[in-house]
Amino acid sequence: MARSKIWLYAAILITTTLCIYAHTARYGFIGWDDDKDVLNKPRIQQLTPASVVHLFNPFGIFRGQYYYEYFPVTDLTYMIEWHFYGKDYPQGFHLDNVLLDMINVVLIFYAVGMLLRRAGLVEQAAAPAEADSGTVQVTAFFTAMLFAVHPLMTENVAWLSGRKDLLLMMFLLLWFISFMKSSSLADAHQEKNTAGGPAPAAKGMRTEQRGLSGQHSPGNSAILWYSISFACFILAILSKFQGVIIPGVLAAYGLFINKNSWRSTLKKLLPYVVVLLVYVPYTLWYYHKGGTAFVDTKGVLWTFLFIPEALFLYARKLVLPFDLAPVYTVPSLSDTGLIAASLIFLVVLVIWIIRLFKKRDWLVLFGLSWFLANFIPVSNIIPLPTKMADRYVYEGAFGVFLIAGSWASDLYRRTAKKQAAGVLFIAIAVMLAFLSYRQSLHWAKSSALWSYTLTLQPHSPVALNNIGVYYKNHGQPKTAEQEYKLALEYDDDFVPALWNLGMMYVDSGRYEEAFPLLKRMAGIKAPEQYMACRAVGALYLKFYNAPATAKKYFELSYRLNPHQPDVKTLKMLIDTL
Repeated sequence: MARSKIWLYAAILITTTLCIYAHTARYGFIGWDDDKDVLNKPRIQQLTPASVVHLFNPFGIFRGQYYYEYFPVTDLTYMIEWHFYGKDYPQGFHLDNVLLDMINVVLIFYAVGMLLRRAGLVEQAAAPAEADSGTVQVTAFFTAMLFAVHPLMTENVAWLSGRKDLLLMMFLLLWFISFMKSSSLADAHQEKNTAGGPAPAAKGMRTEQRGLSGQHSPGNSAILWYSISFACFILAILSKFQGVIIPGVLAAYGLFINKNSWRSTLKKLLPYVVVLLVYVPYTLWYYHKGGTAFVDTKGVLWTFLFIPEALFLYARKLVLPFDLAPVYTVPSLSDTGLIAASLIFLVVLVIWIIRLFKKRDWLVLFGLSWFLANFIPVSNIIPLPTKMADRYVYEGAFGVFLIAGSWASDLYRRTAKKQAAGVLFIAIAVMLAFLSYRQSLHWAKSSALWSYTLTLQPHSPVALNNIGVYYKNHGQPKTAEQEYKLALEYDDDFVPALWNLGMMYVDSGRYEEAFPLLKRMAGIKAPEQYMACRAVGALYLKFYNAPATAKKYFELSYRLNPHQPDVKTLKMLIDTL
């Protein structure tokens, strides 16, 4: 790429991102996971060498908190921010989210340029300079711009707890860039050894890089870049579980872009598979232990039908990004219209993929593979607590934007009316940027977020419960009670509403009304189950004079979480009874 154009495109991308999201740096904490991820997470609230070691201790997640998650890289960023900003300056946390998104936009611009050169598109043009200007630069810019302005990306930037996806995307892109460099240099080294002479330049890449020995060695440089890429893979999975998709992207890149054989691709996958054989079982274990996720409450038939539904709904939101919300009502088996539309979409998608293979359209196949690989972990093939969310598409959307960017670039290059095509793209970008800015305004505070959500999802237990929390915290207990009751009408096993309403009754002395709610919650496997068991035990002991039953609930609470806050008092109660 011409260096001046690179800087111009990068400056436009950075400016656009800041215009959309800079104002979110004024936002505070909201009452949805910000407490779980930051405010009430003891292990991030002290920055010392020992606390950092504890953060990366895979068994440290069970100490002093109720929600089990092992994302130490994400927690490390929160720990550093807590040290410098504290709880009284959430604006600093939000500013960092904006900066991370801006970095991701620029990395996409760089990665797409490298990918297109690596795919050999430059060599297919009549003149390399013309191809570089007409294909690589424009496609990279269009793809990155779509990512920067698309409203489906907003949740991860404007929501402080969207940090996991921002970090995962950054390390995923850094992995991709360094892996492409490693692959290019390794190919150059192999060609050199095969030919017995100087290595020719790899596709679109410079091979004259100084190796580890101090000489110009593509082989040594390839090892270095491979090591960097593997380190980025580790950092990705330690940012969010969805990083497990990297081997799938690697396979797609090797087969579709680098034209490797299956044997060569599987050989490159081996180190990643070894890591995942340890990481995935551990993740499944601690999630199951905490009841945080992977608990099937819908059944096999629902899961089987929901996977194409989710794929269809995410695709629709990427094409028509309207009526976006932080939570969605889970589709039911009775929604035959959605089921039919989803199955038709799936059939059309399969037919399209077959045609792409016949046409050997490897770039589009790679973009689809990127999207589908990222979709699999969030498809609920393994049950998730939140069945569907905009934030789940943050990483996978890159594959769709790559396809759209390449099509837009091809249209721009082929049309004689370049000015009209440019105006059309600008108009689309401005419209999407406006929608993203408007969407980000809903995240300014809890009341605005949940009031807006209820206009779109009036039966959402999450939204009703969270708006209830807001009313309670702002001195409107009667309104809060009504919202909690409505949440339980739509889902009588919704744990947060059971807890909030039950404890509201306890605080106001309405123990008989609190008891059935807390007892019901104590029988539901969830991260907060130990809290309900302890509360039920206290009710049995203090108000029902049943010490033997109270002891059973106290013991269950201790077994569920032996590292819970004030565990010494709990153990003393058990020993006394």
